[in-house]
Amino acid sequence: MPTALTPRQEECLRLTRLLTDREIAAQLGVSEPTVKKHVLEACQRLGVNRRKAALALLEDLDAEARAEDEWQAMPDAVEADRETIATATSGRLGYRPPPRDPFLRVVMIAVVTVVCAVLVTTLTTMIARQQRQVHSIEAALGTLPSPPSPSTAVSR
Repeated sequence: MPTALTPRQEECLRLTRLLTDREIAAQLGVSEPTVKKHVLEACQRLGVNRRKAALALLEDLDAEARAEDEWQAMPDAVEADRETIATATSGRLGYRPPPRDPFLRVVMIAVVTVVCAVLVTTLTTMIARQQRQVHSIEAALGTLPSPPSPSTAVSR
């Protein structure tokens, strides 16, 4: 887990989304190099070297914190899977964790294996068919007379 940002670093980093360093400095009443220093230190603490990456990481951390807050606010009577709730609220669209039932996992692996085998068989058949066609064309071209050599060609 990255080191927490200071409030000023977080504020400067969030403002970079909409404002230039000069505008941020004017708004906060600090110098432009100070704003750059805060943003650079925030990027270093988050372990990235670009402002946009730092902003994206900050949003992910905010989403995780919101998910944690929602989880803590849930009543104890609710029997819900913590991972499912965290995944649903973290913004990872299209991701669904694999099933926990071993039988379903085996079935999924078998289906993927069959699909891969069918694809490999189909591609192998298509390549073999194409090679046969190439060989038949080469054989047909082999029966044609060879082109005349330049020394026997009639010049005009």
